[in-house]
Amino acid sequence: MVYHWLDYGGLDIRDEVHLAFCIILLGLLGSALCIPRGAASADEWSRAYGGPDDDSLLCVITTTDGGYALTGSTNSSGAGGYDAWFVKTDSSGNVTWEKTYGGPGSDSMSHVIQLANGEYALAGHTSGEAWLVSTDSSGNVQWDKTYKDLNLRSLIQTSDGGYVLAGTTLVGYENGLLVKTDSSGNVQWNKTYGGAGIGLLFVNSVIQTGDGGYALACQVVSLGFGFGLLLKTDSSGNMQWNKTYGEARGYNDLSSVIETADGGYALA
Repeated sequence: MVYHWLDYGGLDIRDEVHLAFCIILLGLLGSALCIPRGAASADEWSRAYGGPDDDSLLCVITTTDGGYALTGSTNSSGAGGYDAWFVKTDSSGNVTWEKTYGGPGSDSMSHVIQLANGEYALAGHTSGEAWLVSTDSSGNVQWDKTYKDLNLRSLIQTSDGGYVLAGTTLVGYENGLLVKTDSSGNVQWNKTYGGAGIGLLFVNSVIQTGDGGYALACQVVSLGFGFGLLLKTDSSGNMQWNKTYGEARGYNDLSSVIETADGGYALA
C-alpha cells in the first residue's frame, strides 16, 4: 500500500506543507478507518520525524517485516541543502534506521518500492534530474542513475526485474514520458505521448498490465481545459488506445489507475 502527496488543480500540496517536524499518522494503516463515535482504538499512534529545520515526507509503504519505509527530503541533516531522506521504522513507527543521499544541491525522494528480495528502489530528483537509486535492505546505496528531461511522477518495477519511470518531459512542448530500464537502471527505451494538436499531456501514474503493456493515468490540457486521460500501451511503450474523461469545459485530472479483475480499469 502506497501513499503519495497529490497535485490538485495545479497546486502541489508539497509546496504548501513546510513543517519543522514531519508528522505522519500511521494508525490503522492498511485497515478500515471507520471508528464508531466515542470509541477508542489501541492501534492508533502517531510519530514525528525530523530535526530543527525543514523536513518533509512524500511517500510511505508497508514493508514485508510489518514496518514502514518513508521517503522525502530533509534540511536537518546530510551533505547540505535539501537531501533525499529514507526512514525505516518498525510496526509501531519507531525508527530502525535512516539514510540521507545527495550532495550540496537540492535532492528529494518521492517514491519507494520494496523488491521481492527485501531490497529497495527509490526515485526522486537530484539537481533537477530524475534519479533512481537501488539500495540493500538496510538502505545502503548499490547503484544510482540519473535521467535528463524527466519530471518524475511515478515508479514501478516491471515483470522482467527492470523499472519504468513515468512523468512529463522538461524540454520543448510538455509531453508524457515513459522511461524503461533494465534491473541496473540502464535505459532500454523511452516513449513520449502528446504534443502539438493534442495539448499538454501530464502522466501522473503508471501500472504494468496483465498483457505486459502499461496503463497511464494522465491529464491533457487544451485551450485552458483539462481532461482525464487513460492511455494504454503495449510492452514496448507504443500507444494502443486512449480515452478521455470529464466535462467538455471543465478542469479534470486522473491521478491513479488500477487494473480490475475483469480486465478493466478503475481510475481516480
